[in-house]
Amino acid sequence: MKNAVLLALVASLTGCASWCDNSEDREKCLNRVHVAQAVGAAVAVVGVVALAARGGGGGGTTDNSYKGNCQYDWQIAADGSRCGLRSAESRPGGF
Repeated sequence: MKNAVLLALVASLTGCASWCDNSEDREKCLNRVHVAQAVGAAVAVVGVVALAARGGGGGGTTDNSYKGNCQYDWQIAADGSRCGLRSAESRPGGF
């Protein structure tokens, strides 16, 4: 999934106008490239949202009694970074 998001983002941001240099109808070709870029950007946004939701973005936990953002390593801290070794499960004694 991450690779698909990166590929869509790269495709949406690269200027592929050089593909149209030898086209008979350059304007039509450029319009198609721009549509493809817009679709790629939309796919990238949807992918990022899906990854954030799956990765526990915002500190959601599977244990409702935990009152912090970083119960598990795989979750996202309040600053948007991965919790990793800062999580409660990585600390001696847990939470």
